[in-house]
Amino acid sequence: MEVNGKKRILKIFARLQNGEGINKEEMAQEYKVSTRSIQRDLSEIDGVVSDPYFAGSGKTSVKYDRNSRKYYMLQENSELLLPEEALAVCKILLGSKVLSKKQIKNIADKLMKKDSGRAQAVGAGEIRNELEYYRENSEKVELSKIWELERSIEGQKYISIVLKTDNNEYQKVKIAPKGIVFLEQEFYLAASKGADDKHLEIYRICDIKEVINLEEKFSVVYAKRFQVGKFREEWEKKMKGSLEGSSLLVECA
Repeated sequence: MEVNGKKRILKIFARLQNGEGINKEEMAQEYKVSTRSIQRDLSEIDGVVSDPYFAGSGKTSVKYDRNSRKYYMLQENSELLLPEEALAVCKILLGSKVLSKKQIKNIADKLMKKDSGRAQAVGAGEIRNELEYYRENSEKVELSKIWELERSIEGQKYISIVLKTDNNEYQKVKIAPKGIVFLEQEFYLAASKGADDKHLEIYRICDIKEVINLEEKFSVVYAKRFQVGKFREEWEKKMKGSLEGSSLLVECA
């Protein structure tokens, strides 16, 4: 069934918006029109999306990529990740092996969709290929748990955590959460028994079975706050080996 000009333009526009690359010859064959007609369609679409009213905070245009021989809708926006930035983040996530295959795919899909269509064409295929051979660790961290802990840290609220011991028993511990650290392909929670206690307990987040938020708040002077970067630097200087179950004295100021 033939598609009239307006419907054809709308269909091509929808494809471009979804990050798909448009090859003139393929489109001409699909819609049974000349390549000149497809070129006019692309020019009309470019004229519309280039309008500042349409683009909003970023500059949008339809550009030809010589490598793929396709046209893509590109958006220049400093608030979005650049194609190379999104690809680098995906590579780091894949290399860390801290997330499940499903989690990685979900994040990678969102990151690549925030980029230009060309970025999807160049990087998405490689990410999909790497995901195919991605081997998960046996234990996977729950991102919702990390977020819940971070909110308690920001709100300076005491929490109780339920931990599984070496004897396969469970114990509940009341702590003041200070910071989340990513080291040696693991997420850890740094916490103390009291707000001003300089002795930090380090808990592997995968070992935390439950987080119970308490109404009791603690207060830490800004100058005495826990600094993740400083902690990591000091740890790498002084300590080697396993983190979980350890206790150390940290000067936060």
